Amino acid sequence: MLLVLGNLLQTRRLWQRYYSQRALGNPQPGPIPADGHDTREDQFMAKLRSTLERHLDNAALDTTMICELMGMSRNSLYRKVMALTGMSVIPYLRALRLQKAEELLLNSSLRVADVAYAVGFDNPWYFSRVFSEEKGVSPSSFRDTE
Repeated sequence: MLLVLGNLLQTRRLWQRYYSQRALGNPQPGPIPADGHDTREDQFMAKLRSTLERHLDNAALDTTMICELMGMSRNSLYRKVMALTGMSVIPYLRALRLQKAEELLLNSSLRVADVAYAVGFDNPWYFSRVFSEEKGVSPSSFRDTE
């Protein structure tokens, strides 16, 4: 019985890793079979990502607004995103914002403050702090090293 429970937990962790990577747009080939498995979960994560990306520059984007855009209750959205990715909605949104900021820093000539505004941070200093904490390097240094 413990072996069965252990296998179920391991499978759940694999699915969470799969969906968290897929949700952030960088799916890694892994142990999850790609047997035409474009399920409702895949569709949900694609819809969530595209919805958030359309509104990424909105600093007022919060859980309530995301729930309205997705047509879901707060509890349903939280449970679904947490079950699939292992993270709640706001950390997922922050990860998307930082990922987009990386792209902008590398592929545009925008100033760091303009990048911050473009990805929904209304305070460039706070953006730099969050970016540095997450990536281990300041946004301007990140641009220079890449």
